[in-house]
Formats: sequence, C-alpha cells, structure tokens
Amino acid sequence: MSEQPKMSEIPEVPVAEFKRNFHAYAAQVLSGQRVRVVRHGKAVGDFVPAGSGLSASTLPVASEPGGLLALVGLFADWEDIDSDIDDIIRSRRRAGRRPAPNLD
Repeated sequence: MSEQPKMSEIPEVPVAEFKRNFHAYAAQVLSGQRVRVVRHGKAVGDFVPAGSGLSASTLPVASEPGGLLALVGLFADWEDIDSDIDDIIRSRRRAGRRPAPNLD
C-alpha cells in the first residue's frame, strides 16, 4: 500500500492498487481515514467513511433508467452475494461447457 500522507492530505492510490488491496483500504476507511483513488494522476473519487456528508440525495441521478447509474444500490440488500457467486462458479466448473472465471 502507499505511504501514509501528512495529516492534512488525503492519500492518493492508483486504481489498480486500490482494487488489489480493497480490503485494507476498507479497513482504513472504517477507522475514519479517507482515500482518494486516482487514474493516470487524476482523481477518480474519494473513498470516505459513511455519514461523512454524502447521502443518496447528493449522488447523481440518471435522467432515464439505464447506464451505470441504474445499478447504484441494486445489490445493497443481497446479503448472501458472496456465497451465491461462489455457488455459481462451482456450478460452472462442474458443467464443463465453458470455463469458469479464475478468481484466484
């Protein structure tokens, strides 16, 4: 993970590193820290603790259904998503008709 910044700065993390170490960054955010995700040196977004001023009312809203914004919150209530995805992958591996994704 990247070096710790000065207290007043938000650490900037490249997208690839953020994806690779998501759980570690999530733990940092749960402890109250903020992380800025960057792509090619430009800020993509900030990963901040819940309740830090952002709410559903401040998020962008699509003018028409569709696009990526239509997916916001779609899986929020799916508590067993990890085990369900694991079941799907196991089933595809057993079927043998097409290769299952390699998530290792």
